[in-house]
Amino acid sequence: QKALRIPADQLSDQVGTVHDIFPTILEVVGIETNEMVDGADLSPALAGGALDRTPEFLMHFPHQHRSSYFTSYRLGDWKAIYHYHKEGPERFELFNLADDRSESNNLAGSRKGELRRMMRAMVKALGKADAQFPLALDGSGKTLKPEIPD
Repeated sequence: QKALRIPADQLSDQVGTVHDIFPTILEVVGIETNEMVDGADLSPALAGGALDRTPEFLMHFPHQHRSSYFTSYRLGDWKAIYHYHKEGPERFELFNLADDRSESNNLAGSRKGELRRMMRAMVKALGKADAQFPLALDGSGKTLKPEIPD
């Protein structure tokens, strides 16, 4: 178990998600596990320091949801969204969160190289997570996986 001193009256610009709470608790109380645990230890940021990682977050909805059948992936300042049942350019969204926190300027059409890089990283993250994928709506039974744009 390690002491965690959290400074008072201090703000941090470090990025964390709800997935990071469990591994942070495990680290602080000194519990080791051989199980796969999503997220990362936030205790360095809580103690006023910096995290030694690029922010990464995968949100995958291969099922009916209020914004059905999509995957959202953040890596650093970039966020890509892939819509499984949309066609053409509407299938992709790309945002630079450092410049556009409100995600109002879709860069998918103008930053093709960045979109390809993010989609490759998304596909890799989905593979690492052993993600399930939606089926085509036409009744063919075809599994839909993210495409990498040209």
